[in-house]
Amino acid sequence: MKTIPRPVSAQEFERLFQSVCNWGRWGPDDERGTLNNITPEHIRKAASLVRSGYSVSLEIPINTLAGPDNPRPALHYMVQSYDFHSRLGEPQFCSDFFATEFHGDCHTHIDALCHIAYRGKLYNGKPASSVTSHGPTLQDITAYAHGIVGRGVLLDLARLRGVS
Repeated sequence: MKTIPRPVSAQEFERLFQSVCNWGRWGPDDERGTLNNITPEHIRKAASLVRSGYSVSLEIPINTLAGPDNPRPALHYMVQSYDFHSRLGEPQFCSDFFATEFHGDCHTHIDALCHIAYRGKLYNGKPASSVTSHGPTLQDITAYAHGIVGRGVLLDLARLRGVS
């Protein structure tokens, strides 16, 4: 059975927003949101559940081809490579140039709390004006600089739906 989404009224959205809002829960200067629930104890318990040491990547390969779902594809090229010998001697180096818009369905990325504003405010009531064309001044992904580690559940939806 396919679920067809229905439009949500402004009043319904406001009620939903207020019912799940965590603004102020971890103090006025918090930039981690519900990641505050992942405490050192939670990480230790999650690590104790490891049995095989097998990891599963959730990445999406870099998409450099334009298409309906990728109107601005990633740009990638080698700036320096080993097929052109450098006269600088050893050691030799290679390097990449990579440019992409990190949002959309065709890229792996981590969203930051500054990526969503509602009524001119970011998470915790901070002003949306703190994000300009020069970048955010708060609530960016540096709040997750030490990683996100915890217990998780992996659902194989492709297998469930018979898609390989």
